[in-house]
Amino acid sequence: MRPFFVVLSAFFILIALSGCAKPLMSDLETFVATIKKKPSPPLKELPQFPTEENYQYQAIKNKKPDPFISFEQEVVIKDEDIASDEELPEDCPRPDRYRAKQQLELFPLDALIMVGSLAQGGKIWGLVLDPDGNVHRVEENNYAGKRYGRIISIDENTIQLHELHQDERGCYEEVPAKIVLTVVD
Repeated sequence: MRPFFVVLSAFFILIALSGCAKPLMSDLETFVATIKKKPSPPLKELPQFPTEENYQYQAIKNKKPDPFISFEQEVVIKDEDIASDEELPEDCPRPDRYRAKQQLELFPLDALIMVGSLAQGGKIWGLVLDPDGNVHRVEENNYAGKRYGRIISIDENTIQLHELHQDERGCYEEVPAKIVLTVVD
């Protein structure tokens, strides 16, 4: 029985080695050689593209939105705000109308509701609900309300702000305001 296995294994080895032999591919090689000898067709010329002139984008001067500000933070600058700022006397304090407005400045302060606070590593954030039902995390020096309210302090129950109110001359003065923690159903 053993010689049978030796003959059978020799047979399979010969079959496997026959697959390693160089196949007859002379007709294929001839075809490839004739194709390579043919000249390649000329390439089509690329179309001419119009040249664009450079453009310096000036968002504030042209009263257009700044493309480098997040959509969540972008607020349209009103024409009357910029015009009134130029008419103020030099000694009047004024808000920075050219800074990027924040999302909570779209709503009046009395429409915003404090719904909680977060604290970590000695830093505290306030959670504010806007009239659209979105909750925002705020911290000191963020802005809220339509009167340039800047957050000056946050504790567990209150967010303290300084709003800017215009007096009879058109100058601005800081007025304290606050958003108090409210339980929302």
